[in-house]
Amino acid sequence: MNTKNPKMARIYSIVYKVGKCINPDVDYDVFISDKNEPNAWVNISGNITFTKEALEKFDNDTLTFVAAHEIAHDKLGHVAKKIAVSSTITGALVVANVFLPGAGYLNHIINPTITNNYSKTQEYDADQMASDHCAQCFDMSIEKQITVMQKIEKISKSSGGGFWATHPSWENRIKNVATTTKSSSQIRNIKTTAQSPSPLMEGDQKHKEIKGIVLNDGNVVEGQLLEMSTDTVMIQTEDGKVSTYSFEKEVRGFVK
Repeated sequence: MNTKNPKMARIYSIVYKVGKCINPDVDYDVFISDKNEPNAWVNISGNITFTKEALEKFDNDTLTFVAAHEIAHDKLGHVAKKIAVSSTITGALVVANVFLPGAGYLNHIINPTITNNYSKTQEYDADQMASDHCAQCFDMSIEKQITVMQKIEKISKSSGGGFWATHPSWENRIKNVATTTKSSSQIRNIKTTAQSPSPLMEGDQKHKEIKGIVLNDGNVVEGQLLEMSTDTVMIQTEDGKVSTYSFEKEVRGFVK
């Protein structure tokens, strides 16, 4: 992976920190596609691909939410489940073709219809998990998340929806996030009000596996990560000095 490429360095740093928030036991490989559309997807191997247009048109908050959504798909096992459903349908229609010649041709119609709508429920679940973790790890408010989703809809020029569409409509996805995240936040606030960790404790718990950062000039800054947002990382070195660095302009990667 060429992290010296500015675009790759930027998206890799975003995927890395989102991955450690949602699925810390997995190190995700990141790829950039030349497809002429703002999009991203995860495959069965857990590799995440972003299009060049997505990197050019989406800001860091938007890419963070998109990365969280794709990692949520992987965490929830959606790709494997969708492949399993598709394979089951194909197998059933192959058997049916023995008793009813021509039934196998229905696979081209029935399979996409069922698996696409199966995928709609996955999109809601992935949105919810992404929303919860963006709020927990990156202090992304529900208002900010809604703005991000509206931005994706506008840039992608797609409303989603429809029985034949893979994704639900953006209107329904936004409503889903607004409702479920609000409920999750209320529960989370009740649990954490009694004993809220200090910024130092919180940073240590989330990022304890990270020993430092690698800057674009090749220098390594070792220390304890205190805070990490979608744009910057704050680190405290052994001499007690606290510094903040920009992911987009200064940080190439992490030291574990």
